[in-house]
Amino acid sequence: MGKILVVEDDKLITWSMREIISQARHEMDVCDSIQEALALLKEREYILAFVDMDIKEMDVEYFRAGISNEFLETRLVLITSMTRNRFDEMFPMFCPLEVIEKPFQTETIRALVKRTLELT
Repeated sequence: MGKILVVEDDKLITWSMREIISQARHEMDVCDSIQEALALLKEREYILAFVDMDIKEMDVEYFRAGISNEFLETRLVLITSMTRNRFDEMFPMFCPLEVIEKPFQTETIRALVKRTLELT
């Protein structure tokens, strides 16, 4: 079973993600910075990374390029407070990626994790 990385600086969202993912019996690491996320990705193998678009030092294009080029086996899911339509307008280069809008539903996270595990 693959490990999941959550990159999020909001403690309530982190707690929610931890509850959802641990109930499904998956291992998970949490960090609150892009630098720490990239370091963890170099140390461990992740099948899935949930990444908050609103992290203070977020350089989304740099992070995505780093994951896309260096960590091909990690599926990237972006978490945003924007609606999907607004997100697609502002970041058209990310349209193919999975995007979860805040606030998210528990079942959305569960289904996404399950779908990712089925693909690996």
